[in-house]
Amino acid sequence: MDGAQALVRMLENHGVTHVFGITGAKVDSEFIALLDSSIELVLCRHGQNAAFMAQAMGRITGKVGVCLVTSGPGVTNLVTGLATDTSEGNPVLAIGAEVPLDNRFKHTHQALDGVDVIPPATKCAESELTIHSLPEIFGNAVRAAESGRPGAAFLGFPKDVGLAEFPGEPSIAWGRATPMGADHPVATTKAAELIDSARQPVLLLGMQASQPALATSLQSLSQRAAIPYCATFQGKGLWASPEHFVGRVGLFRNHRADRLLDAADCVITVGFDAIEYDSSISNTCTVVAIDVESIQQGQAFLPTAELIGDLAGTLDGLAPQLNVSVEETFRRSGDALTAEVRSTATEGAFMHGWPIHPPREIYELQQVVTPETTV
Repeated sequence: MDGAQALVRMLENHGVTHVFGITGAKVDSEFIALLDSSIELVLCRHGQNAAFMAQAMGRITGKVGVCLVTSGPGVTNLVTGLATDTSEGNPVLAIGAEVPLDNRFKHTHQALDGVDVIPPATKCAESELTIHSLPEIFGNAVRAAESGRPGAAFLGFPKDVGLAEFPGEPSIAWGRATPMGADHPVATTKAAELIDSARQPVLLLGMQASQPALATSLQSLSQRAAIPYCATFQGKGLWASPEHFVGRVGLFRNHRADRLLDAADCVITVGFDAIEYDSSISNTCTVVAIDVESIQQGQAFLPTAELIGDLAGTLDGLAPQLNVSVEETFRRSGDALTAEVRSTATEGAFMHGWPIHPPREIYELQQVVTPETTV
């Protein structure tokens, strides 16, 4: 499967039924791939017509209408249509061909960087510069076009990327729409089913989980689920549910919590941003992401389910639906790590001398800090 075929497959997975386009040498591979597709190709006489036809499809269906044009003037002809899409709230994905990467900065036929021209008319404009990042750029472009107030997104597609060998099979998750709002019934039910079916689940708390207004809801979920949890450097710590806290993840994936994450078959993230923890979580297990905005999809972090909206409302809606049965061996592993956390803190009481050892400082702070203390 080459890049053009992979792109068409992702369009099919997303439910696209029509592509409106005008052909050209730089975009031939995509047109050839469409011949063997379930998608109907509608040939247009002008790129602007293609953009307006895609606009109508997006308006009618609520999913991205797709237009496909060649490089250079094909891309510039899209601008009026895409500006209209964005200003009027119509979801459109515009795919514009580009010259091969080696010619990208040369003065050659139809060499034009669409990402320099298109942004004012779109919500998102990115060029696909490697075959490996194709799914990420596609997924995030589709999400930008369809989310919030809809609009246009542009995906630049160099000729040689379309001809390059694509590794594997595109996941159906790329570009998948996310139900919005706290405690969305369909999304919450799906998330609860995934968590309940897991036998080795772990809760990972990110920086958004540190909001004071979230404290009661987070404690309720943690105690109801009764599963081990860990935190990033800025996430909630021990107090949320001391009997289930296994520590923080490590910068180099070398802490106690990292070991448990590696063994998990389901990771539930709360207020987590991938910038906090460089890990390929989704490559090894089911991921349920709970956040205030749609996740930026990536190869290393591609959630199976997402609950997007007010965090407190989402956690309050999810907690009563959970009935988790944790595998006994995994539970004991979590309990052992919790005991290690407490033991490490206790060791500080016996660390004397100067300079002050960090565990000693933590021990002393624990003697004076209460739930009412502001640090």
